[in-house]
Amino acid sequence: MTTKNDPGNKRERRRHERLTKKFNMRYSLADEVLDTNFAFEGEIIDISAGGVRFLSPEELTKNTQLAILLQFQGWNVQDENWFQTDDKNDHGELAVIGVVMWSDASRNKTGYYEVGVRFAGRMQ
Repeated sequence: MTTKNDPGNKRERRRHERLTKKFNMRYSLADEVLDTNFAFEGEIIDISAGGVRFLSPEELTKNTQLAILLQFQGWNVQDENWFQTDDKNDHGELAVIGVVMWSDASRNKTGYYEVGVRFAGRMQ
């Protein structure tokens, strides 16, 4: 199911400020989470504390749950504490569960879909 995500037609409902920063993420359908290999790759368009918008080569259905692996270049994590290293070889990883809120054909990249996901929880 595709829903239209046109900011000009919607009232802003976000509670978290978005950070526009391009980097890649990996994801899989959450029903495969026990044996996930994060088989799909998406390009993040923007991210906030509440969710992420990314480019996907496939359309995803609203309410689909995803297991998402975010890798932050120049960051490291030790004992649940994050710190910035500015070393591009460091990649702090964060695995989360997300729920697809909308999916629509990208206006900027032919053959791709923009997908809006709300974070639902962190994976251990």
